[in-house]
Amino acid sequence: MVYIRLLVLLLMSITCEGDYASVFKWIWGKDTDDTTVLVADGVPLISIPYESMTEDEKFLQEAAKFTEIQVSSPLETCQHKVIMKIKTSCSGLSEEQLAKLSVNLLNCQSAVEGRKIFPCTEEMSLKQCTTDMDADMWNAYHLMSNRARAVCYAARSTQFRALTELTVNKLMQTAHTQIKTLSSLKEGQDRLEEQTVEALSSLSDGNKALLEQQKRLKDAQASAHNLVTTNLRELNNEKALIRSGHAQLAAMADDIRKKLEEANKNLEQQAIERSENHKEILEDLLNIQLQAQLIWDKIESSTDRIFAQHEAALVQYEQTLQKLGQINDTIQYIWNITNTMHTEIDEKLNWLTNYIGDTGEQMHRIYRISLHIIYLLFAMIIAAFLHAPLLTRITILGLVPLNLVSFLKHGMDACLDFVSMSVLIFLITMMHFLMVGIQRLFGARRRETRSDPIQTINRNSHVNSTAEYVSSSYITLSRHLSISFYTNLKRSTRKIYSFVRYQINRSIREIAKILFIITSKSIQVCPKIIHTLNIQI
Repeated sequence: MVYIRLLVLLLMSITCEGDYASVFKWIWGKDTDDTTVLVADGVPLISIPYESMTEDEKFLQEAAKFTEIQVSSPLETCQHKVIMKIKTSCSGLSEEQLAKLSVNLLNCQSAVEGRKIFPCTEEMSLKQCTTDMDADMWNAYHLMSNRARAVCYAARSTQFRALTELTVNKLMQTAHTQIKTLSSLKEGQDRLEEQTVEALSSLSDGNKALLEQQKRLKDAQASAHNLVTTNLRELNNEKALIRSGHAQLAAMADDIRKKLEEANKNLEQQAIERSENHKEILEDLLNIQLQAQLIWDKIESSTDRIFAQHEAALVQYEQTLQKLGQINDTIQYIWNITNTMHTEIDEKLNWLTNYIGDTGEQMHRIYRISLHIIYLLFAMIIAAFLHAPLLTRITILGLVPLNLVSFLKHGMDACLDFVSMSVLIFLITMMHFLMVGIQRLFGARRRETRSDPIQTINRNSHVNSTAEYVSSSYITLSRHLSISFYTNLKRSTRKIYSFVRYQINRSIREIAKILFIITSKSIQVCPKIIHTLNIQI
């Protein structure tokens, strides 16, 4: 009975939640060596102020281990501290905030170079920050404001990368500590299981001892019936207590086993959830790193493209300036050439007027002759283009020279003007088309009238056939003679017209060749003249 009560008390102390840690520490705890430091009596204790690093400095010092941040560079450290003070994103900065950021970045540069700095806080206005700036510092401030947003983006990307590195390291450290705690819990569970097994074995041994005692009591009952009768109630009470104790111990053992199984399941589920969360965090960090790298590459490509476009614009601007200078020189050269040509033409015209005389009659004749030649060429070109009939072409070739001869012999009173000649050529052409139409109409009627007598002659007697045959052959012979004469005349006039046109075209080609040679020589001479003028200038 004493052993059973001790086991019950031991199990109750183990299952008690409040004393769980103290009992196990008392059983499996290790002795801690308390180290004591002894200080001599003669050592004075002076007052030393406590110096601690700020959060920004600690972050930068820790971030320098994982990124290219140089803590030894005061300029870079100052710039990172300024960027860390910004409460919003770089793209969400207002113009005033961007200007204050530029002033603070300029103060970092000035502080490193030993120049004057300009304090600028969030409570101060932009005017108060930039009041004491001179012209050079004002220009430097504007240059810094142009690149302040880019510096902000670069610093923020570096700080974000350092923050991700630190976060990952802290997560890894936390995971290691969790693993260690889980291993310690597992060891405690193993030890608890061993103790429960030992307790159950001791309970089974106690049960066996109780059975032996019951057998002994049964054997002693026969010899000491009187003692048994007096102690029977107590024995029954003790048996009831033992049975209730057995039932309570079994229920407590089942409860302990169920609680241990539930705790094991909960720990396994928590470990799985933590591993999944860790994987998701790693994937998110990798995605963030890739996106940050893509953004950085886009920023670099855009800046390179902007610089290339700027350089191309500068080159084009210089080329346009050079071309404008060349155009100005060529215009000046053309202006000089036109002035010289104008003076030379005036001299030639003065010489011609002196040579011809004061009357101007010969100049008028030359003018009229040139107009007749131009009119003749123009009329021939139009006739060839419109496929004018032969009579029109003969009229052009005959009328224009005759009109010119009458002008040279008798003057303006005996010749036609160009409008009258054009009207006359047009009327002759219309008359030609009218006569051709009439000839076609009458020719068709004559053919019909000729076919009728031939049929009547065939129907008459053989006597009249010979006379009619002679008359019809005579008519056809006269008609063929007239047609052949007309065709010969037409061919001869066409040959004359083609010969004249060939000669005119040939003369036009020769004149064009001469003009081309003159222009080519003038083009070859112009660069030399320009070169000489440039040398003289």
